[in-house]
Amino acid sequence: MVEKLTRIAVVGHYTYFENHFPEGWRKDPNILCVDVNEGDYGWLLAIYNYRPQLTLFFRPELYPRRYIESIPGLRVAILSEPIPGLKNGEFVMTNETKLRLRVYSNMAWDAYHWRIFYDNGKKSSAVKLCFPIDEYRPLPLDTEYFYPNLSSKEKIYDVSFIGKPTPHRISKLDFLRSSSLKFLWVAHGLSGKELAAIFKRSKVVVNVHADGVEAFEPRIYLAAACGTGVFSEPLSSKPEYYLQQIKECNGEWNTQMLKEFIDCISVGVDMSNVIHDCNALSTRRLIDDVWNNFASSI
Repeated sequence: MVEKLTRIAVVGHYTYFENHFPEGWRKDPNILCVDVNEGDYGWLLAIYNYRPQLTLFFRPELYPRRYIESIPGLRVAILSEPIPGLKNGEFVMTNETKLRLRVYSNMAWDAYHWRIFYDNGKKSSAVKLCFPIDEYRPLPLDTEYFYPNLSSKEKIYDVSFIGKPTPHRISKLDFLRSSSLKFLWVAHGLSGKELAAIFKRSKVVVNVHADGVEAFEPRIYLAAACGTGVFSEPLSSKPEYYLQQIKECNGEWNTQMLKEFIDCISVGVDMSNVIHDCNALSTRRLIDDVWNNFASSI
């Protein structure tokens, strides 16, 4: 019989990962979420003293083995940094993926009991890299915030994008500078409730890869969970959720394409399907699944 789960810990940079923390974490005394300071690992002492039964580690490749193994309970690694794709059996390398692979070289794989990689489309790459991945599963969502707005609030942005400027992104989205569409670009600094508010007030969120190489960025499901349409460059794997809302488009983009997609989204989304997918992707759901499936063997 599996022990009842009453103490959950989460490790991750708030700015990047609070979008994926368990629902209600700020007020729930049974959940401890700690922000990360890589210059001082004293924050791990708080987790050790908390004695969690289960800990989620976002960016697990950043933490030294001796600190990880000191944490009691079930340790779950959630890997969210992209890895290179394969073409004709060989890796397609970019400066971005070279950097990520250098970081992954520090990963203490066997210090974790369960290792989840966020992009099922990169399974062949992970196998070729000899990454011991136990499960391929999208990053979970904090559905307290990333959930459709069922009220009739006006959407004040036609198009929005959240992400750092890169040469590829600037080139891809340059047409919006002279477009009649109302466009918002936020480079960084938004997460949680504030980020969800932007998505809910946007008709469409665009997804442009940092270096033009196919990936499956977390913003895709985060935006779609808010009931918004997502217009994206080709993805590394086909979406499994929010199928009515996500459109992939290769080649050059223009204003007319986005206007047509906005018109389609405004009448073609069944919110009951959106809610169903939100429930499937919730962080609480992931925690329950992992605990029920694996805790009895730890």
